[in-house]
Amino acid sequence: MSAVADSPLAAADVVAKVHARECSAVELAQQALAAAEALDPAINPFTELLADRALAAAGRVDAAVGRGERPALAGVPLTVKESMWLEGLAAEMASPALRGHVAPATTTAIARLEAAGAIVFARTTTPELCRGFATDTEIHGRTCNPLDLERGVGASSGGAAAGLAAGVGCAALASDESGSIRLPAAFCGLVGHRPTQGAVPITPGFPQGAGMSTFGPLARSARDALLLLDAMAAGGGTERLGQQLVPDDARTPAHLAGSTFLASPDLGGRAPIGAAARERFGAVCAALAEAGATVLELPPLPDAGDAIFDWICADVSAHYAPLVEAPGGVGARVRRLIDLGAALPAPRLSEIEALRDELFAAYALAFESSGAVAVLTPTLGFEALRHDEAMTPELADAPGDPWAFLYEASLTGLPAVTIPMGVGEHGLPLGLQLMGRHRDDRLLLRLAQALEPLLS
Repeated sequence: MSAVADSPLAAADVVAKVHARECSAVELAQQALAAAEALDPAINPFTELLADRALAAAGRVDAAVGRGERPALAGVPLTVKESMWLEGLAAEMASPALRGHVAPATTTAIARLEAAGAIVFARTTTPELCRGFATDTEIHGRTCNPLDLERGVGASSGGAAAGLAAGVGCAALASDESGSIRLPAAFCGLVGHRPTQGAVPITPGFPQGAGMSTFGPLARSARDALLLLDAMAAGGGTERLGQQLVPDDARTPAHLAGSTFLASPDLGGRAPIGAAARERFGAVCAALAEAGATVLELPPLPDAGDAIFDWICADVSAHYAPLVEAPGGVGARVRRLIDLGAALPAPRLSEIEALRDELFAAYALAFESSGAVAVLTPTLGFEALRHDEAMTPELADAPGDPWAFLYEASLTGLPAVTIPMGVGEHGLPLGLQLMGRHRDDRLLLRLAQALEPLLS
């Protein structure tokens, strides 16, 4: 059963209308809040609506436009994850051990979005401490996929994706450590961008990621994702994200002619993939070739194996072990990660660091030797899972790691974006992932924008 409302305007269109004073930021904020209130409660994407904050911010945007200013995100209603800090508001990361924790400051990425005119109207659900592949917690309950309420949305940015896919707001600020933007985006038919590591600040806030976590946009189009990226990377210099490589005109399939892509449907057998996803991925590669692009096979790369899981366990244990003894404690999954991290021998972390360096160098060589602009893979090899499924039945016993497509960008720090590439056998979205060179974020999103018409 689907529960999707009429989609609002694209973020880029909202900005144009507010600049032209065809609508007001206050009206847009009111509409987003009303849509959130009216949403089927079974979807459960929000932990808190921020009506006072949103309406006050919208009023400031309207006043700025009235003075002749043109904020880059004027009036764009968006959500942020509950795990991110908003000064003076609770920041509990869905953990009983953090009940009552109040954020002492606002995360820089949020402050930059608001300074650009975006309207933060709600906070979204996440698994405890942002750890896990499902958004279902003791504090906030289960978040359901608005395209099929019997299925999940993935994690950890599950609420962000669910609210946006349900038609509420124009965009969402999410975070990605081992796939937390790209997984929910793929399950919900959205665009999700994991920026180059360090391009978007993740402080002030809870310690997370051990050098792998980054904040990035969830949107309905690559064009909208690029709008948010440019605002969040402000101050760091968007020219460092490939701005000089790509003109700001609209991208079309014609821009793909002459480009080279590296592609793999299964990472050399390391990632299981269902028949529908394999067929759809093959069709994408064929469409690229027809558009004049060259598609080459991705060469063999180092196998990351269990490195990312061990790294996450070590990080959780290092930062959150004291929560085990805090009032309320932590859930079973987090406790297990803490225990596993504490048991890791010190040499293991050095091995993982070396593997990350090796993988980064291997991708750099693959890009350089081929002249490729991006690496193409499925985002995942399957559609959104049912709430009681750990994996789709046809892939339950398949060799390899079903989440492996997500790990390469996380370990290397390279930028990656997922865009919808049609639907699978159950009529639910499948995702196509593009991974780019270090700091080629804007080029990557322009490529995604050019690909979108081929995939619709």
